[in-house]
Amino acid sequence: MDWALKFNREHVRAGTQDALTGQPLRCPECGAAVYHKRGTIRRPHFAHFSGNSNRACELYDPGNSLSNVGSWATASSASSASIYSVGGPVLVWRDNEPFSASLKLRLPAFNEGYASILTVTSELGRRRFQGSELLKPAFASVKLQVPPARFETSPRDPATEFRVNEAIDSFKFRGNFFRATAEGGILEKPCVPLELGETYFLLTQKQVEAPPESFKVLDFRNSLSWFAYRIQLRNDVNTRANDVRDLKQYLGRDILLPRPKVRISWPPPFQFDLDGVPIFDSATPQIYVRSTTGVPSFLIAECTAKLASAVGMNLYRLDFTEKSNSCAIWVPGGTIQEARFENCAVITPGAVLLIDEDGSSAPLISGSSFAPKSIEDKIVGIKVPAERMWKNIRIDGSRINPLPSGSILTVPGGFDSVDAGSFGNFFRVSLETTKNLEKERFQKYETLVVNSIGKSAWKALLVIRSKGQLIQWSLRYNGQFLLPIMLDVISTEVDCGIS
Repeated sequence: MDWALKFNREHVRAGTQDALTGQPLRCPECGAAVYHKRGTIRRPHFAHFSGNSNRACELYDPGNSLSNVGSWATASSASSASIYSVGGPVLVWRDNEPFSASLKLRLPAFNEGYASILTVTSELGRRRFQGSELLKPAFASVKLQVPPARFETSPRDPATEFRVNEAIDSFKFRGNFFRATAEGGILEKPCVPLELGETYFLLTQKQVEAPPESFKVLDFRNSLSWFAYRIQLRNDVNTRANDVRDLKQYLGRDILLPRPKVRISWPPPFQFDLDGVPIFDSATPQIYVRSTTGVPSFLIAECTAKLASAVGMNLYRLDFTEKSNSCAIWVPGGTIQEARFENCAVITPGAVLLIDEDGSSAPLISGSSFAPKSIEDKIVGIKVPAERMWKNIRIDGSRINPLPSGSILTVPGGFDSVDAGSFGNFFRVSLETTKNLEKERFQKYETLVVNSIGKSAWKALLVIRSKGQLIQWSLRYNGQFLLPIMLDVISTEVDCGIS
């Protein structure tokens, strides 16, 4: 095969410099992953990872792109979105949802100005999407049946119709494997091999019977004639050869050994999209990426970014100066990680304020059990961001009765303690009591770290002095889940004047 397609829909010819960059490539005819081959006998060419190909793939020529409406080459027109599954049309399985609403069709993103109207029709109803508004992927619930839906465009766009209907038609009565994401999975085409060590959702009308040991069923549920399994393919270096043989025979599908992986390690995403793609705020200045092998590559459309030097432990940092709606990160011959960027403005509630005799105020410290040092005089008032909070606030251990009519409450003679729940606590205590409280808090975090990831991790934590060191510490000891707590601890200690 002489031609392949890059992420940005540009054609690549075998034997050229573009074919040697190691970036992921796709067959322009069937959309399957391909790789570049060259040797001393055969001329340079592209081959399918799966080993599958057909005459149309081998004879593809971009000069004949419009002669074959069913070709992926027609997707290279300016009106169409990325041909690859990153942001392209796929079927998405949503776990832990009712079967009638579990299957969703992801529509591709389009360039601004796309004129067609997209219509998705299934037994769940009809949805129309204005193409000019689809600057990011959109989702439509479809019926759990074969085929799940019908797709049309108006004015007609044969290339887009082919791509979306191809995703719809890839759903069969049996053998639908969805590669697991955050809360579900993305349907793999029948020609795409499965991978040892990966987790999948299997959606089928044939119940799994007598699977091999390498086929582990993690969860199962069913509705009417459909069975949904969450399964994992064993990855044991001692049994790989036998596992590949047994799984290939049992599933009737090609099986691959584990590929190189790339993952976004920091910051945590604001949320996950319906297809499991992490969403970050548009103001995110940088992301940290962990690669299991080599320096990762990046595709960022309409975006300016640079890959900084390696941070260490296969960790790389990508610095953004400008961002578009999405980016793709991959390692040659390995997995691909997509990220999306949106304006994730969060409404931050105002603080509960304590008011002293001079009229000055200071906020409660969330999670602290001692008074802010900025307030040393008698506390005579309290201000809340919303009046409905009064019923949950305790002053000197008692409910407020009657409830104030405004946002400020003044207490003649002052008070010694306030309990505002997650907004913070205040206790007027002696210096000795404060030290004891701090000691108890310190011991609590020590117990948490030691029980979670070990005593050596706690010892290493004691010398942490910056956020960057804390991130590396969490990666070294597999304690990423403790990062939000530890960052809050550091911030609280600084607020309280504790070094």
